Amino acid sequence: FSLILPQSISTGEALVQISGLLTNNNLNLLSFTVNKPNLLSNDQNSSTSGVSFIKPLGTFDINLKASGDYFNFKNFLNQIETNIRLFDIKTLNINQTLNLDNKNQTSTKNLMYDINISTYYQGE
Repeated sequence: FSLILPQSISTGEALVQISGLLTNNNLNLLSFTVNKPNLLSNDQNSSTSGVSFIKPLGTFDINLKASGDYFNFKNFLNQIETNIRLFDIKTLNINQTLNLDNKNQTSTKNLMYDINISTYYQGE
């Protein structure tokens, strides 16, 4: 249970898991930020889910930018969905860029992903 919902914020572990999934799927991590953690009180927990916890539920968001192939990204999404730690993708934006290589007179299309991911932990 502590791997699914860690007993502390464990920001580093969450980042390592996401980074590993990106690497396994040949996606390039361009940047990331971690938002301030937020503890939900038992009143907030029970009013939204109908369940009251002994410890408050904590959450924090990771915003990341990555690039790579669409099919690799689909595999990344599947793996984040089945990962041992709970991750929820809150927002996802996909943009296409065109890279020109003047020397070889070629161009390549690149997909850029802007992702906001929430993860959870047991508060104090």
